[in-house]
Amino acid sequence: MSEEALLPANGRQQHSAENDATAENDSAYSWYYENFAIAAGPLAGLLAYFIFLTDQDHVQQGSQKLAAMFAILLWICVWWMTEAVPIAITALLPLFLFPLLQISTADAVAKAYMNDTISLFLGSFILALAVQKYNCHKRLALKTLLVFGGEKMDPRTLLLGFCAGPAFVSMFMSNTAVAVMMIPMAVGVVQKVQNSPLDAPSDPSVEASRNPKHQKSPSDEESGYREIESGETSSQFANKALSKYSKGVVLAVGYAVGVGGMTTLTGTGPNLVFSGIFRSLFPKAEPVTYTQWLMFGFPLGVFFLLLLWFILCVMYCPTAAVPVVSASLSRSTIQKEYDSLGAMDSAEKTVVSLFTVLAFLWMTRATNGDVPGWGSYFHGYADDGTVSVRYRGFCKCPTTLAPSYSANGYTEIDQSDDRSCYTCRF
Repeated sequence: MSEEALLPANGRQQHSAENDATAENDSAYSWYYENFAIAAGPLAGLLAYFIFLTDQDHVQQGSQKLAAMFAILLWICVWWMTEAVPIAITALLPLFLFPLLQISTADAVAKAYMNDTISLFLGSFILALAVQKYNCHKRLALKTLLVFGGEKMDPRTLLLGFCAGPAFVSMFMSNTAVAVMMIPMAVGVVQKVQNSPLDAPSDPSVEASRNPKHQKSPSDEESGYREIESGETSSQFANKALSKYSKGVVLAVGYAVGVGGMTTLTGTGPNLVFSGIFRSLFPKAEPVTYTQWLMFGFPLGVFFLLLLWFILCVMYCPTAAVPVVSASLSRSTIQKEYDSLGAMDSAEKTVVSLFTVLAFLWMTRATNGDVPGWGSYFHGYADDGTVSVRYRGFCKCPTTLAPSYSANGYTEIDQSDDRSCYTCRF
């Protein structure tokens, strides 16, 4: 074999060796980081425990329990932040540490892990997983974009669709799951916008809007669209406008899911945590119902959603950029993805019906008016968690959503559902 033929082969071998060395270094770094993070949790807890006890100002009756409680809290925080072990396993630490350190009895700790709030958590997340499994959320989100975008795909109303669609879906689903579902759609629209031809002949008004020498707007100055120098072409101005609009679309999804999550009691985890803490601190007070939270959160959510849309329009889609972005948008991209879903099958219709009935029962269990809710007929025995878990059974989760089991007996959860049902796994 000639020397010229050997050089490429040697180069490939050297490149392969470099890749192997890089992979080994990354693996070693990952191993050291994981073990350090695992050890950092209990070490931080022990350090905090002894520091707390050596502080004479805190040495009093029961100070040992306070120190142990603070140490466990710090241990859990370190493991949660570093994710040295799965988050769900970290959450189980109090189940055996509290009794061993005589902070609380095993029975009392175990009861805290399963109450009506946890039942509401479990049932609502499994139902949300059913909605996600049969693409009900995707169909709703795409339809929202088509309705708000209109035939001409106005960029500002489309931006409102990217705010309203995720916000509405996140009222009943995990914010993270909705964001994961909506971001690919937003990226698809962004790519279509950025890949559109900008040098093709266009309407005079569009060309005038692309060139700041022909048009000025007060909102342009507020959003960073100042007058460009004479050396900048209309194509460069259009690229800046499209780039800004693309950022606004992605930010709309991220902020909208947070706004939608605060609207309902089951919209996000902290809402249910508040409900559980409120019941434990004020056991004699009337609990916060789904309807009460909706009456408070829905108007507030609508206000914040409109405020979000207004800010995004001012910052990322000013008046001068509207014709430029509108000329680059295509309704066919969203319509094609919506048509690919096909017609609603029986399973999808069943899931939508169950979710509709469940939301109705949540809102009518307890009312503030003269007409009592259906919960009054059960004399306080039934709660929101009761309905949530019952309708979980109607989804036939054991056959459609539950994980399968491999030959060695270990549970295997489908990776496509793994991120969205982390609460269900716990």
